[in-house]
Amino acid sequence: GLNNRRGTYGANGAPTPSRGKKKRNGSAKSKTPKKDPSGEDASQPDDSTTLAELKQALQRFALQFEEIFSDPRNLDPADPRGLSPKRLARERLLSARFPGLGIARTLVAASSVPGSGRGLFATRDIPAAEIITCYPGDALLYGPNDLAIFGPHVPAELADPAMCLGEYVDYGIEEDAEYVVIGIPGIEVDAAYSGHYANDGAR
Repeated sequence: GLNNRRGTYGANGAPTPSRGKKKRNGSAKSKTPKKDPSGEDASQPDDSTTLAELKQALQRFALQFEEIFSDPRNLDPADPRGLSPKRLARERLLSARFPGLGIARTLVAASSVPGSGRGLFATRDIPAAEIITCYPGDALLYGPNDLAIFGPHVPAELADPAMCLGEYVDYGIEEDAEYVVIGIPGIEVDAAYSGHYANDGAR
């Protein structure tokens, strides 16, 4: 269970790319590492993205992350795990909230059931086999020591490993044998990443 989870690994979900040493004339010795795709500017999400299109976008982001982590300058020297670029890319993909996904088909609002607080509601009819919303990986719990890894979009005041064992516990789901994915309810509601508001009522 989550009650036994402890440990921490940084307040950022991914290392900050280094810029490399500069020559005396001010020019860089090497190329600037590629920009993290989850940090790209994007317009307000619409409601046009299909499940197939989302899968294609995530596959593209995964390849970009793998290329980023293939550059030693982008590896965190404080991380002792020695994960491959492919595994780091998967981890980064799990802990990202990508802007502009175009999945604005839900809203979080007060439930009509007394004492139930807020609930997740569809804003329109959603066909079978179509995506409703994504489950955010604002925090990840990794491995047997349950290291807490936070996405870079998570505000510092919410990036508290102890909260992964406390207030955030009900918002976690097991991704696989290595990761528990946690959506942090204190982060501003995003229709594209609202799956954690349905999880605590799901069985």
